[in-house]
Amino acid sequence: MIIAITGCIGSGKSYITSIIQNHFGYDTFSCDTFTVNAYQDEFVLKQLDKAFNCLIDGKVDKSIIKSKLNDDSIKILNSIIHPYVKNQILKVKELYKDSLAFIEVPLLFETNMDLLFDKSLVISVEDELRHQRLKNRNPNNYNEMIKLEKYQLSNEEKVKKADYVLHSVYDELDNIRQLSNIIKKIVKK
Repeated sequence: MIIAITGCIGSGKSYITSIIQNHFGYDTFSCDTFTVNAYQDEFVLKQLDKAFNCLIDGKVDKSIIKSKLNDDSIKILNSIIHPYVKNQILKVKELYKDSLAFIEVPLLFETNMDLLFDKSLVISVEDELRHQRLKNRNPNNYNEMIKLEKYQLSNEEKVKKADYVLHSVYDELDNIRQLSNIIKKIVKK
């Protein structure tokens, strides 16, 4: 069984995923890692270069892609990267059909990847706290991160679609308590 972990930018998805792995001992994966690996895949590289003319010395220059991104080109980029990521998710699903694993998926509902998972867990956090986390994480990229929000569902929309919701706070013990309750419900089913 695989459970998707999602939430808005800065909600604490990676933090909660690390608690699941380090405190509860479950295997976890990240679609961000799958995406990084996609940029090493020969087939993906050819498609990216054809669409964005972005290869330099056989490697993708992401700054070239970034400079060409707009509402239309981001769809092209996603149409190249997302099939690779979906394939990686399916591989994990096959490996964990008789056990439990978690995969962090930033754009779970936006890409209809929720259909690949057994259940979904949304990390919900109030916008003020989320924005503060983004500023603390990388003040120089804060405005860039905010621009990405227009391609994502709101926290409220994600919560409505979720099977489980963790209300993320600064209190690690409370996050662990909530996770413990959620994992017990998942394992019961």
